[in-house]
Amino acid sequence: MCLVDDGSTASHIQPLLAEFAALDRRIKVKSLDSNQGISEATNRAAALATGEYLAFLDHDDELTMDALYQVARAINRHDPEVLYSDEELIDEEGRLLDRFNKPDFNPELLFCHNFITHLLVCKRMLFERVGGLDKGCAGAQDFDLLLKLSETRNQRTKIYHIRRSLYKWRATATSTSVNHSQKDYADAAGKLALEAAVSVRSLDAEVRAGQWKYYYELRRRVQGTPTVSIISLLPDSKVSVLPWLEELMGRTRYPSVTVHLISSAFAGGNDEPLPDSLADKVFFHEYEADESVPAALNRVSLQASGDYLIFLRPGLLPEEEEWIQTFLGYLLNSEYGVVGGLVKQTGEESNKESKDPAVPDIHDWSCAAFTSFLIHASYHLNGIVCPQNVLAASMDFSMVPRALFEQVNGFDADSFPEALYGVDLCLRIRELGLESVFTPYCQAKSLQENPPPARSCKQERTRFQEQWQQLLVHNPFYNENRLLLEEGVSREDWLHWIVGNRLGMENGKRNDNKEKQDD
Repeated sequence: MCLVDDGSTASHIQPLLAEFAALDRRIKVKSLDSNQGISEATNRAAALATGEYLAFLDHDDELTMDALYQVARAINRHDPEVLYSDEELIDEEGRLLDRFNKPDFNPELLFCHNFITHLLVCKRMLFERVGGLDKGCAGAQDFDLLLKLSETRNQRTKIYHIRRSLYKWRATATSTSVNHSQKDYADAAGKLALEAAVSVRSLDAEVRAGQWKYYYELRRRVQGTPTVSIISLLPDSKVSVLPWLEELMGRTRYPSVTVHLISSAFAGGNDEPLPDSLADKVFFHEYEADESVPAALNRVSLQASGDYLIFLRPGLLPEEEEWIQTFLGYLLNSEYGVVGGLVKQTGEESNKESKDPAVPDIHDWSCAAFTSFLIHASYHLNGIVCPQNVLAASMDFSMVPRALFEQVNGFDADSFPEALYGVDLCLRIRELGLESVFTPYCQAKSLQENPPPARSCKQERTRFQEQWQQLLVHNPFYNENRLLLEEGVSREDWLHWIVGNRLGMENGKRNDNKEKQDD
């Protein structure tokens, strides 16, 4: 334990620290002649350390009794360079106020705000290599450190998340954790830290202030104008599609875009005359009666000419004119293969969304509930105002590079013809090393009161669970402790719902035995 007295003016502090050090040789103490600030004091403490790893503890917070044991166990098993855990917020008397159930490392989420905070542990040599804490980022020095630790010289650091609450963060009247009116300088310092991280990563992006203090918006710029094709399958309805289509194109400020509408004979879309402004941009395709939705989307995607494909549910209207540029900004970054936006619901759909999507009804075995959870749960858990890596994006409002879509042979219409074809596409793209990303900077409002109901697809869900069971058991972007600790759902019931009856029972028993052996 390395303690630094940062120029305390209280006369009893230095004798007290000296007494502690005399009682236990593991305690090292250093006193500074004058106050140097938290960054320099922490750097001086780290200079006293001889351990291979550093674990950071603020002076008014607490560690759980098993915190360092859990850290050591994770190091032995996974050999990470950086570790962090879940944490709890406590009051000045130590009573629980809240829990932070974090995702595994989520680089896009970190660009928005410091979701990691505590408990932070890193290799001492890595801490030294990045220069420790920056005095110029006072108030956001921990955010700056995490940005530097997570990527140095374009090399991604090996980071491990311990899904246990090992740290208790004490909330006080002046704490930024509960009072965002405190420490304006910290908000500005965080913006500077993120701007520096953008420069190190050579990202062509602008850093803006976020909706709240200590939250930031990373807006990627787009160079050039790659061609884009919007693909939408119209419902079986005689309602005219032209009002929606004209409004969609009217609020889309992008010069190189075409629209491909898949229309059944019952919809009558092909019979509508198009105004001159749309005649060379909008194309109709027949939807065959015996064709599944993903099969139709595959066929039309091959006929479309765009370098990038947008899948858009009919009736959705983006709320910003440069929504296509926002989508492109993510996909021109080679780390991402799919980007999805935020759909704001109306009518009955809005009432359904008012229920916490991060908490599934494990008694609802419908394919619709299962698919919705896989798409929406993680970003509702981690902050809907934050762009972030996700397991899968919704095909209601998303973009995929055409070449990548063709590389994975599009949607698997044979295995997943009803509901899960979009999630499956994202997971197959993920196997190539490309993540999906959610961005709230692309928002669309639904004009339809109620979308068409999803058909029953029990066999499809079972097939999906068998194919993707490992990712379902451990979704890196969703922390199941939200269910297990806060909602009281048993691990066995959770696994039963997420991976199916047989697989759930087997995984539940395996995890229970593993936990008993570990503990």
